[in-house]
Amino acid sequence: MEKIINILKSPFLHKNRLIILDSLLVLWVIYVLFPLLGVGFISDDSYNSQIAGRNLVDGLSFWEDLIIEVKAWLIEAGRFSPFAWFYTKGLYSLQPSSYIVKSITLAIIVLNVLFYTKIVHFITKSRRLSYICGFMVPLLFQFRMWHDPIIGFTFLIPMLSMFLFASLLVLTKYLENNEAKTISLFIFLHVISLCTYELSYIFIVFYILIVLFSPSKKNWGKPIILSIFTTIAHFFLILFFREADSSTYPGSNINFDFEMIFSSFLIQVASAFPLSWKIASGPAHESLSKVIYSVLIIFAIFSFFIASQIYKIKYQLTKINSSNKLLIFSLALLLLPAVPVALTGHQAELVNAGYGYGYIVVFMQYFGAVAFFLIIVNYLKKISFYILLPIHKLAYLTLAFFIIFSVGYFTRLENSFVAEEVNKFYKYPRDLLDKSIDSGILNHLSADSLLIRNERYPSDHHWFYSMKAGRKINTCGLNIALEFPDCVKIKEEKNDIYGLAYFLSSDYKTGSVFVAKLDKILLVEDIPISLKFNNYKVYNSRTGELSKITSNKTYDLLKIADTEVGTTTLDYDIRDYEIDEIPYRFKDFFSREGGKESYLRWSPGDSTMLIENSTGKSLKKILSLILIRPNSKFQHASVSITHTIPNSRGFLQTNRYDILGQEEIEIVLNLKPGINYLNFKSDSHHIDNGDPRNIVFGIGNYKLNDF
Repeated sequence: MEKIINILKSPFLHKNRLIILDSLLVLWVIYVLFPLLGVGFISDDSYNSQIAGRNLVDGLSFWEDLIIEVKAWLIEAGRFSPFAWFYTKGLYSLQPSSYIVKSITLAIIVLNVLFYTKIVHFITKSRRLSYICGFMVPLLFQFRMWHDPIIGFTFLIPMLSMFLFASLLVLTKYLENNEAKTISLFIFLHVISLCTYELSYIFIVFYILIVLFSPSKKNWGKPIILSIFTTIAHFFLILFFREADSSTYPGSNINFDFEMIFSSFLIQVASAFPLSWKIASGPAHESLSKVIYSVLIIFAIFSFFIASQIYKIKYQLTKINSSNKLLIFSLALLLLPAVPVALTGHQAELVNAGYGYGYIVVFMQYFGAVAFFLIIVNYLKKISFYILLPIHKLAYLTLAFFIIFSVGYFTRLENSFVAEEVNKFYKYPRDLLDKSIDSGILNHLSADSLLIRNERYPSDHHWFYSMKAGRKINTCGLNIALEFPDCVKIKEEKNDIYGLAYFLSSDYKTGSVFVAKLDKILLVEDIPISLKFNNYKVYNSRTGELSKITSNKTYDLLKIADTEVGTTTLDYDIRDYEIDEIPYRFKDFFSREGGKESYLRWSPGDSTMLIENSTGKSLKKILSLILIRPNSKFQHASVSITHTIPNSRGFLQTNRYDILGQEEIEIVLNLKPGINYLNFKSDSHHIDNGDPRNIVFGIGNYKLNDF
């Protein structure tokens, strides 16, 4: 122990303590946000990362694409953010991996925390307090499955925050030295902030605060006047060029409904506080009972350390002293970013989403919430002193430890959970498709070939195929009404139409991709009933092998396309995809959801099942399915199922059901030769569960069985 104490008191550690503290702070931020590195391209990034494919398809250069994008946003939406588009398009034109982009994001966040620590020290003159704030702010970083500034949007707000903190540090230097190069750097940072995101309009408030907090106010006029001038110039530039009276982008539209403003403002501010995402309705959350011992131990050690450091602060955060400057600064960071969100079209999104949600500006607000979090923890010291005088130190350390540990540990678990959940939709399907194209699964397609596929995930966008193949790939979306089947009809004469379908395994991390030349496409009222093929290629990501299969059997690509998640990659049975004697498809249902064993389709209230009987004779079949009406304040749903055929008088049969929850049903159908229609209809109210789709009922595990 004596040796350890001597090491801690060594001149080397004392001399380099700030470097050591900064290094520890960097390592701490990296550890807390480590799940970020495994997140794929989500939200806007999922499409922006395909820019190279877009430019290849459209024959655009980087600069042509950049000018088109900046001009369109300026004229149509009243937004001028050329630097944001410059680095976004420049970065993604290089086709970086998601790991590289997230590493850059993490590096920018690290700089944010370091700069913030220096600013807190400038404001409070307390080295201990500044590092306490620096070490605590990462505990407030929450990943959300909704407009998240950390895991999505290509580090837009972290970069903007970095510009803010950097410009504030430069401003403190200018107030001290009055050097021309310093004021030039300050204005450069402000201008580049304006060209990144409109939230930078509020930066002037922080500049004024730094001037007020500075011991020297001799040189304040030039930076404040120049920053106001450049901000006004940016604003009038937008007013001059914007042509549209209204914009489809909600952030460009102002709404002065006081109730909406107040509600959205409170929701946005609340989102900055610890564990706020845990109260969000809708998405699943990680269980509070889950234990990861390595994470638990590290956060326990940290929590005790930081609690003890807060106890050592020589003055109360709530008393009138220099720390009140920190509270004012923090209040501005917490509240001001929420104002433009509450005033614009984003307010409706927030109010509909509810508490726990927060728009991307919440990243900046995290830094503002730290001080208030510290007040709560520090206030416990005062309470414990007066109430538990004999054991107040022990009581305080216990309570402070519990609060800090709970926030840090459970936030880290939730972030890991959110990262895994978003990857199921964004990363894993993209990785599978990426690897299959790299294996050469599309190499045999010619420039005239047409590739039909479902556009289920963002990586199914046509830009992605061309980007990965390094050449233009003509695609057609099965589930895109404006595209299909016109694209098929154009190519039918050339008989050069291929289909691609894939599914993920039960762990979502592996899967199989099928590509086949389609021998026959059966359409009924422009609805695909079957996509027949014999020979095919299949890529299995678990083995990394691309196989070419020649078969005398006939398969239906639609069956593969309907399989979202399989059991295991190696367990699929190609016989499951053989063409049915009586094929059937769906009209006006939403896309199939679920895996091989359990699946469903939602209906908006009026949907149809199309059944083809090509045998030339009537057949009796049994349709088994589960009718689903999720528990709802609108109670039961009355559903009628009517069997009709074209050119017939009336209907063959109608079955009526009153559903709440789930009910297994069987319907005996006398299928006439040709196309049979099975109409599912309900006049009941749609379910108000936050889903943007108007869902009234669903059908699950539907099958046609022999009578």
